[in-house]
Amino acid sequence: MPVPFNVSGPFPLFISANTEAELLADACDPLPDDTPDLSQSVVLVNRGTCTLGTKFNNLQAKNATMILYWSLLMYLIEVWKTMAPIF
Repeated sequence: MPVPFNVSGPFPLFISANTEAELLADACDPLPDDTPDLSQSVVLVNRGTCTLGTKFNNLQAKNATMILYWSLLMYLIEVWKTMAPIF
């Protein structure tokens, strides 16, 4: 059953990983000091290799309240399935 997401108004999207190399460790470490206040942004963060709790705590330290997790691994698996021969 879907859970309502009660927010209104446009929100900027903040992407915490800046490079391909950062994707797996996305928000696994505290965000840099120059990270802006994230209280009015939707934060897009890759599922990566650390726990969701670690990511949440690191993002919450910058006041993030709206976090959207995505998984690069699942995307790559789906792409691979469409390209792989069927045996």
